[in-house]
Amino acid sequence: MREAEVADLLVTGQTDDEICGKLGFSKPTLRTHIVSIFRKSGLNRRSQRALFLAEQKHHL
Repeated sequence: MREAEVADLLVTGQTDDEICGKLGFSKPTLRTHIVSIFRKSGLNRRSQRALFLAEQKHHL
């Protein structure tokens, strides 16, 4: 799932340009994925999402 790939890169603090380069997305496509991730998680800031994902991976 592309959202999972985006989420993994968000956790590492990658910029939009870096994520787009690695996944071959345009910025509008990346932002669509990020908005979807935020909507599904109930979080509204990139830093909150990164912290949430890092905590989830720690518990797995």
